[in-house]
Amino acid sequence: MTLGLLAGYGLAHFSAPPSVVDPPGASGATLARYAGRKLTLGDAQAQLALPNAPSASLLSTPEGRKSYVEGLVRLDLLARLAHEKGYDRDPAFLTRARQELAAMYLENEFEEPARKRAPTDAEVAKYFEESKGRLQRPDKLRLAIVAFRAEDDATRKAKQPVAQQVLAEIRRRSSRRMRARRRCGRATRCRMG
Repeated sequence: MTLGLLAGYGLAHFSAPPSVVDPPGASGATLARYAGRKLTLGDAQAQLALPNAPSASLLSTPEGRKSYVEGLVRLDLLARLAHEKGYDRDPAFLTRARQELAAMYLENEFEEPARKRAPTDAEVAKYFEESKGRLQRPDKLRLAIVAFRAEDDATRKAKQPVAQQVLAEIRRRSSRRMRARRRCGRATRCRMG
């Protein structure tokens, strides 16, 4: 009977999922000993490989390295205290942990491979064909209102040839500008002539 209890305890103990406070063991020189545990060089290097690791300038001095190791020890001690109190079973914590796991899964399985794969020429051509309307610059139009005020018919008839000359000049300049744009392209400035 005692053997069965010990075997049951052993199966339950060794088949339990790993805890968030027990990172995989790393090897290397021991940097710090605390509360019956030790922080190895491999543990610190694994933390430095993470995206939110401190900059190299912080770790260039002995004081900076000491501060970094102390921070890792403090983090581990506080996480273990929270684990002992059962905070790792809190529904809010579990939800955040699941959200983080889901985000990691999406990043590693879908987004990172998609970023690494370059689009083919056919995919690029298809994109530009489908997006042609959005990517084109709209035609620009300059609008000017030229008004020649005339109170009576005699004044109007006298000003009409002047108005027609002004309108013809506007059309001529506009058409020269459009021809120059077609000839030189929109991205460059060129002389109209």
